[in-house]
Amino acid sequence: MIFRRGPSARTSPAPRGGVAMPAGLVREALVVSVAILVYFGVRNLTAGSAEAAFANARRLISLEDALGIGWEDALQSVRTAMVLGAVLPEMRHEVEALANDLSALLAVRKKIDAERDQLKH
Repeated sequence: MIFRRGPSARTSPAPRGGVAMPAGLVREALVVSVAILVYFGVRNLTAGSAEAAFANARRLISLEDALGIGWEDALQSVRTAMVLGAVLPEMRHEVEALANDLSALLAVRKKIDAERDQLKH
C-alpha cells in the first residue's frame, strides 16, 4: 500500500495507530549506517604509527605538488590573513590601552622615586 503526498513522495504503510515513514528515510538511514561501519572498519585496518601517517602525508603533498594542485599552503595563508585581519584591529586597541596604562604606571613610579629622593634629603 503506497500513500502519495506529492508527485513523488512515497511512504511505507503506517502501522496500526502509528505514523507513516517515508521510504527514502529508511534507505538514507541504511546508507549512513553502512558508511559509518565502512569508515570505522577501514580506520581500524589502517591504524598505524604516527611516522607512517606523516610519511603518507609527505607523499600525498609531493603528489599534489607534482600534479599542480598543492594549494593548501596558499589557502591556509589566505585564511590566516583573514583571521588576523579580523583580530588585529581589536588587539591594537587593547595594546594601545595597555601601553597607556603602562605609561601611567611609569609616571607614578617616577613620581614615587622623586618623592623618595626628596624625603632622603
